[in-house]
Amino acid sequence: MTVVDTLAPSYLEKTSRVAGSAADVAETRKCAKYQSLPATHEFIPLAFETLGSMGARTKEFVTDLCGRLRELSGDKRAGTYFLQRLSLELVRGNSLSVMGTMIGDDGYDMSMAFV
Repeated sequence: MTVVDTLAPSYLEKTSRVAGSAADVAETRKCAKYQSLPATHEFIPLAFETLGSMGARTKEFVTDLCGRLRELSGDKRAGTYFLQRLSLELVRGNSLSVMGTMIGDDGYDMSMAFV
């Protein structure tokens, strides 16, 4: 799984126009990186942006997964629960990234405060 910064200067021109465009670029890079995998393996690139958007292939996979969760569990809300959990993980990762850049006045490394 890859998470790219929606607001990074290198992506900002695209992401300000089309949601998920940075994640689409990340998916393409992932596919290129793993193109030599044997045909016996199915590779699905998972790419998200820090502000929550997904790449097109990721969105297709997550939509299918949510449908399967609903079908297998019998709970109409199972897909929504999964999306909420996924969203929380992105928020948690974002907060750790921010905290990792901070060192308190006492020299305490804040990046370890929430692990």
